[in-house]
Amino acid sequence: MIVRNIQEIESHGLVPRVGRFREIASGEAKAPDSYAGIPIFAEKGLHAQAAALMADHGLLTHGTRVLDVACGAGAMSQRLGDRGLAVIGLDALPESFQATGPRVRHRFVDLNGPFEIGLEGSFDLVVAMEIIDHLESPRAFLRGCFSCLRPGGHLFLTMPNVDSTYALLSLALNGTFARFDDTYLRQDGHIMPLVRHQFLAAAQDCGFQTVAQQTFGEDALSPWVWPKFWALLHVLRRLRGRAAAEGAIAEYILRRPD
Repeated sequence: MIVRNIQEIESHGLVPRVGRFREIASGEAKAPDSYAGIPIFAEKGLHAQAAALMADHGLLTHGTRVLDVACGAGAMSQRLGDRGLAVIGLDALPESFQATGPRVRHRFVDLNGPFEIGLEGSFDLVVAMEIIDHLESPRAFLRGCFSCLRPGGHLFLTMPNVDSTYALLSLALNGTFARFDDTYLRQDGHIMPLVRHQFLAAAQDCGFQTVAQQTFGEDALSPWVWPKFWALLHVLRRLRGRAAAEGAIAEYILRRPD
């Protein structure tokens, strides 16, 4: 769905809590990271690591057509454009987009609607970083991403990792996953936690094959703040062993079959 202006989106409640992102884009609030002077609305270092991971899987060859979904200020769009990829960024806040250059374009869309209309089968790679947990229907979003890909194309997607011991312990003790409490809900619009099994089942139902999955970063927690929580977390992590993916951010590479 292409919309006329951000007031239309806000009046219908389609993009919750966009004010925080507008503050960061305008410089009123500090972003945790940046690229080429463009603020990044994500964990520090995540964009650089994500680009390296996609490159390791051969997804960033020169001339690759990329759809950067929920591109924000355009930091990833700029990063990929600088590598010689042809990028279209999609987002609900046109005034925040700062990426420039002949290889980077932007479209203003509501990602809770059928954003894929007019883009079907057009891209080798769809990048969807830190957005699916903000949307009303993750499965509809996955179907839209699938539709935008050419056969053999890939989706790179990230979201808060609610399978970590930290997130699960938070759920057990506080009734909410870490990063999905009232503060994150009101400030950042984290409305849809997805555990790994649930997400991969949805991706398979939408036609995707799983290529890779891993986590990034860590949930920093000082033992001096909640010593009993920290001690219990430490014990549970040891019990879960190496199989537990403990990073703060879950990363997935999915493929549309040929």
